[in-house]
Amino acid sequence: MPTPFMTEVRNTLGVKRYSYNNEQSYCYWMKHPQNLGPDHVREFLTYLAVRHQIATSTQNQVKSPF
Repeated sequence: MPTPFMTEVRNTLGVKRYSYNNEQSYCYWMKHPQNLGPDHVREFLTYLAVRHQIATSTQNQVKSPF
């Protein structure tokens, strides 16, 4: 069962008419903001860049608010 946070995220993405695939991607990568700090974000972006050779534009998409 989805948490209230994830339900709100999905509703917001739906209102903004994000595609289903984009919704799935955002929800897959998303963690509740209360559980994250600057070090978590930095580590995650480094992980994407180094381990998966993710493009800069993709990193920017991951860290940008919707």
